[in-house]
Amino acid sequence: MSSSNLQFGPSIRYGLIAGTIAIVINILLLQLGSVLGLHTGHGGLLKFLVTVTHLGPIQWDRAPLNMLPAPFWKITFHFVVGLGMAVFYVIFLEPKLRRVFTPLVSGLFYALALWLVNAWVILPVLGMGIAGEAAIPLSGMIYFAFAHTVFFVILAILYAKFSHRSMPSN
Repeated sequence: MSSSNLQFGPSIRYGLIAGTIAIVINILLLQLGSVLGLHTGHGGLLKFLVTVTHLGPIQWDRAPLNMLPAPFWKITFHFVVGLGMAVFYVIFLEPKLRRVFTPLVSGLFYALALWLVNAWVILPVLGMGIAGEAAIPLSGMIYFAFAHTVFFVILAILYAKFSHRSMPSN
């Protein structure tokens, strides 16, 4: 094992743990939003990837997808993307952001950056307008932004706690 693998090992492990906790909370918040009747544009990233890769509609009723219910695959996708975002954070962003920002501000920064990509790229490509304004009610946009931000803030704070990196270095 190379020294660079050893260097990132604990970071990735802490990031995956923090990311898993953050994803579970995010999924629960999004489910709560659904229970409360808030439309948040469910599955925007998955729809975007299907659209830009020209795969056509996902056929949940065909093998191998029909072996498990569609919600399982959607949650699995959510976990894969969320854990990818967590690993990206701990390897590329957090080492730079911690020099200047607290974990809370780092999480808010990461949330804002990805919200802007969602608002200005993903949702418009799906025909939903900027931030989904053409298809998502304001209450859904606000709730999505809240649940989205909670994910990144929890990720950053828990990662800092697990890795003992709570204050900007001077």
